Amino acid sequence: MMIQDGATLVLLLLLLQIFVHQIHLCLTTMVVGVTLLCNILIWLNLPTFKLLNIELELCLFPLEGCHVSKREE
Repeated sequence: MMIQDGATLVLLLLLLQIFVHQIHLCLTTMVVGVTLLCNILIWLNLPTFKLLNIELELCLFPLEGCHVSKREE
């Protein structure tokens, strides 16, 4: 009985690892797709998406020191 429970536990952990890997792969693909779409729209010179891309980069890569400073008038 103990061997069967251990095998079930290993199988569940393996399935969990595959599930987490698939979610990570999906999120990575979505991030790359959104960034590519923003870059294409910037290349087409749409100013709204320049701001969106800056905000996206700040959200995704907050530790790289990329900050938008607001000027005081």
